[in-house]
Amino acid sequence: ISKESQAEKKSDFAIMNWNEDFRMNPEIIRGEFRGFRGLLVYENPHSSVKLTGEVTDRSSFKSDFTYKYLRGDLNLSFDPSSNTRLNLNVAAGISSGKLPPQKWFDIGGKSFLDPYGNLRGVGYKAFTGDRIFKTVLELEFFERYRFDPSEEFSDWNVFKRCIKITPWIGVGWSDLSKENLTAVENINVPKFTAEDVYTELGIGIGDRFNVVRIDIIRNNMSENTVLLRFNCLR
Repeated sequence: ISKESQAEKKSDFAIMNWNEDFRMNPEIIRGEFRGFRGLLVYENPHSSVKLTGEVTDRSSFKSDFTYKYLRGDLNLSFDPSSNTRLNLNVAAGISSGKLPPQKWFDIGGKSFLDPYGNLRGVGYKAFTGDRIFKTVLELEFFERYRFDPSEEFSDWNVFKRCIKITPWIGVGWSDLSKENLTAVENINVPKFTAEDVYTELGIGIGDRFNVVRIDIIRNNMSENTVLLRFNCLR
């Protein structure tokens, strides 16, 4: 049993981007959740799978909500060669019933300390929906360090070992049912979906540890032909 309550903004100060407006806290449908929540996680050094889901019902559980949802996230990583790494991220979510907006799925955008598996050509949580699909395939090029006492020390050798180049391609899709759109027509929540399928391709140039990175991106929804993005720890 849990209470679904609204998140309130408590501060008007931020260390980063202090002169910009705070990101909106979307409204929710309040109520008491009674039902089942589940989380299944499998991880090893080269892959991970996560399944999350909820089931609740007004008649069976005396809940204020009636819905079911299931989301799956798959991450795979392997090395095609000694100086490359291929990363694949796939996420999908489905639901039925009146899924409240605080439970909707979202995709898109970079997040702090998480450089992998993101659609980098759109904003954070750019698309929402009660059904989603997203996949990102990226190939990292870098020089693995091997100690060689006979190797000549030079600025070029140091530079090569510090740089990583990452071309990638990403696809995203989301949809909101008429039933769930009607349920939130009088409350302030993001409703932008990627029904026409969002696609992007790009190349990132940065350091080995993803502290600083520059992305050159082309997508099918931007007014600009090419996007240039500077990133720090994202």
